[in-house]
Amino acid sequence: MAPDDMLFLVDPYPARLRAEHWLGFSGTRAIARRGVERFGGRARFVELDSLEAARTLEPEPRPVLVFVDARHDYEAVRSDLLAWAPRLADGGVIAVHDAMPCAPRPDLRDEAGACRAVGEVRASGWALIAYAESLALLAPR
Repeated sequence: MAPDDMLFLVDPYPARLRAEHWLGFSGTRAIARRGVERFGGRARFVELDSLEAARTLEPEPRPVLVFVDARHDYEAVRSDLLAWAPRLADGGVIAVHDAMPCAPRPDLRDEAGACRAVGEVRASGWALIAYAESLALLAPR
């Protein structure tokens, strides 16, 4: 990250285990906080789901990269792509996990879930900048 960039960590960070519910604690949040300590005040936790964050967050500077790895169903991925695209900085990109059919993931098919959503935005003019196995890096039009 450039010295003036900001890292936004968007996740509702739910308590996943019964003990976490009882203690009012999220292990995922604790691990994420430890992982970004080196960024100090340049890491901001946004405890919302992705779509709500895209609709309400006013990040400055605008993000140059949004990594979508939440729900993998078609509607969720399509909604995330369309909501985050106008929020990107000029030249910004969106990375989508589990969005490209590949040999290590024979369960991923063009017509289902994230693969279908990515295929549709590509057909509408978005550019596939790069991919690595199931990860797609897209530039909105």
